Amino acid sequence: MLETDSPLDSSFTDGLLFTGVTASEVEFQKEAQDALQQRHRWTMFSRQQEFERDNAQGPHLYYDGAIWQVLRIYDDYTGSFMAALAPYSLTRPAFQTLNLLGSRYQALGIAVPARTPFTDSQPLQGLRFAVKDAYRLRGLKTSLCNAAYLDMSSPAEKTATIVQNTLDAGARIVGMTKLSSMIGREEPTEAVDYHAPFNPRGDGYQSPAGSSSGSAAAVAAYDWLDFAIGTDTTGSARRPALVNGVFQMRPSYDAASLAGIVPVFTPWDAPALFARDVKILKRVVSTWPNQETSLACTRSHKSPLIIYPLEYFPLENTHQMRLIDAFLADLANVLGAHIRKFSIASLWEETRPDVAGGQSVQDYLSNTFVNANFHDYYYNSTFEFRTTYEERYRKTPYVIPFIKWKWDLGKSVTRAQRDEAMHRLEVYKQWFLRFAMKQDENEAFLIMPISNVAVNYRDIQPAPVTRPTGFDPLILSPILGAPDVVVPIGEYEYDSRVSGRREFLPVSVDVVGLPGSDLHLIDTIQNCLETLKRPTVVRTGSRLFE
Repeated sequence: MLETDSPLDSSFTDGLLFTGVTASEVEFQKEAQDALQQRHRWTMFSRQQEFERDNAQGPHLYYDGAIWQVLRIYDDYTGSFMAALAPYSLTRPAFQTLNLLGSRYQALGIAVPARTPFTDSQPLQGLRFAVKDAYRLRGLKTSLCNAAYLDMSSPAEKTATIVQNTLDAGARIVGMTKLSSMIGREEPTEAVDYHAPFNPRGDGYQSPAGSSSGSAAAVAAYDWLDFAIGTDTTGSARRPALVNGVFQMRPSYDAASLAGIVPVFTPWDAPALFARDVKILKRVVSTWPNQETSLACTRSHKSPLIIYPLEYFPLENTHQMRLIDAFLADLANVLGAHIRKFSIASLWEETRPDVAGGQSVQDYLSNTFVNANFHDYYYNSTFEFRTTYEERYRKTPYVIPFIKWKWDLGKSVTRAQRDEAMHRLEVYKQWFLRFAMKQDENEAFLIMPISNVAVNYRDIQPAPVTRPTGFDPLILSPILGAPDVVVPIGEYEYDSRVSGRREFLPVSVDVVGLPGSDLHLIDTIQNCLETLKRPTVVRTGSRLFE
């Protein structure tokens, strides 16, 4: 398999090397000898036994009695990677970083193996991927793009389950990607310890969003990278997927292991997958389920229903809305589904749970985001890091202002307030699944915006943060524990003050399924796109489509 982005070329087929034996120990029949002479210019034998399964993929160099894997070095010109990694080895499961510089100043060199598969039995054979630096990799420290956190981190003793599953399925890891500091909200002008990745879309100077910024930007920029793994708690993958113009999958709660992922707020934390090809989503996610959890992949016999909450639509960008409404109509047509446009607040008033008293849905959820999420982030997720650093250095660790603000709010929340918030979120979840999505009667799909598509230059200071509420659209799928897929559906044209010409921003929509419908949701999206001849693959670079 000769690829334009591979180190493999035809010269690597000139010879044939037999390992573990000498020439005197091998006897070839005449037919075999003739075949070897016709297909190869030379044949060699080596006593070397350590020819591992990993190293059997792609081209190799036989030198001085040893076999060396040949890799191709690419520049990380978008600054998406935190570290490049040496090829993973089954016999040496501890990872190692590669201290390589690219040809561009300050760019890392990423070592990329050939796509040549080892065996047809591996579902992810030949695919290359990167992982957000919030996953534990055996033998490596974790940084969370915060210098103090990296300083306090110890080499991991075990690789995160999701990453290990992906490796065991045949994919090849090439590096760790950057993220917003401490898995928080961080725009490029707020990045202090490490420079924010560059979003390759549009004029190349738009914000990459976060927190899984590096994972999304790398997939959008590099043909030699097939997918990347990030995380999503309150939009950490969906926002980067939108602005970097790639497909994204967030699985149902508990459908994929969180073991080895640095937590933010465990009830909402989820791994997330970025890819340019919708078909790769299913290939990869299929390797992720917990042993005790099965991802549903069969179509139900219930009537399809598309949910369109009026609190979140329409958006300010009218062109974006036309693209979303066109996709909505196409999805309904393919599924034969009814579109239910309704007000969540009005439905709540009609069917309000008794425990909510007379409160509106907005009032009922108003403090739940901070009281649950921020409490756990302060007292659970970052407690050990903060206290250990203070004990060792007799000072507080540096964190960006957003994290300090989040800590200050979380510190003020009592355990009782946190537990009440969790109770209210569970009440809202059960109410929404029953009355809004009608899960007992329908095969429901919830259409959600991610954000209004607008120019957001990376050199602009962001607006001050505001106190979030439990009615925020980005936390609805986490509250429900439901899977969602971000689908690129078009582009928005704008006049760039950077390039001085017309450029294009990605436009995407978020489709949320019922909890446990993960693979079926991907199948539904893929079938819709293929049936209507909509793009199932996006390009790298400034434009999504030709």
